[in-house]
Amino acid sequence: MTCRGRIDLVMEFSDKIYIIEFKCDQSAQAGIDQIREK
Repeated sequence: MTCRGRIDLVMEFSDKIYIIEFKCDQSAQAGIDQIREK
């Protein structure tokens, strides 16, 4: 995990890209909000 403003995990497939933001002691919505801000 990182606190430096980077995406925590990117999974690339031929037809899709998944961006994963891991959160500790925060809600899933906090992670979604952070992804949408970028």
